[in-house]
Amino acid sequence: MRIGIDCRTISDPAGVGTYTRELVRHLLEIDGHNHYVLFFDNAFSGIREYEKNNVTIKFLPSRKLKRYLPIIYSHFIIAHAMNQERLDVCLFPANAIPLGYKGRTMLTIHDLAVYKMPELFPNKLINFDRKIVVPTSISRADKIIAVSQSTKKDAMELFKASAEKIEVVYEGI
Repeated sequence: MRIGIDCRTISDPAGVGTYTRELVRHLLEIDGHNHYVLFFDNAFSGIREYEKNNVTIKFLPSRKLKRYLPIIYSHFIIAHAMNQERLDVCLFPANAIPLGYKGRTMLTIHDLAVYKMPELFPNKLINFDRKIVVPTSISRADKIIAVSQSTKKDAMELFKASAEKIEVVYEGI
């Protein structure tokens, strides 16, 4: 299989970055059979760790575009680069699938606190994600990884996601 992984958050020292970094590191350690296409921002410098025989490294278009066209960059320019790889499945570990991505997907949902306590998340860009990106991602995902039973329950209640579509996979220590 050709498996893509969105690694744009991998350099973040906490949270989703740690999850993505450790997931990719361990997958590459245990799986020599499948081929992985790892998508990084062009500013990422720790690439050596991910260079393996069964890995293709792809640097995404310049992040400078994100500064001027954040939604177009994040949802269509990134999706175009990923769509060109003809993946069997692509894993999106940060709660969102780019709106323009057309292939089969796996989505990791870490939490849905923005829906439970919206007053804590007043940023307008978060509102776009909250109202459009996350609901669309949950609806479109072929499979969802929830990091807890609580997150699975929230996805089912808030977005009517089917229980069969969601697997709980607890994060490691």
